[in-house]
Amino acid sequence: MDSFVYKSSALRVFVGEGTSARLAEEADLLAIRRALILTMPGHERLGREMAQRLGNRFARLFAGAVMHTPVPVTEEPSIARPA
Repeated sequence: MDSFVYKSSALRVFVGEGTSARLAEEADLLAIRRALILTMPGHERLGREMAQRLGNRFARLFAGAVMHTPVPVTEEPSIARPA
């Protein structure tokens, strides 16, 4: 695995009906320019919907996430490219 640095900022959570419509606005608020969307296999369609909402901020979709991700899944090289 290549080395990398992850810097985390304060957590921001917004929940409620219709909040996904504000995804691009929230990305702008947090200065997110390139977003990786992670979903579990059964939620890829939802991940693609979120990618559309992000527009040009969307970088990649990985629909192979599992709870307590095992090392082989984490190291999977086949992160999906934008459709």
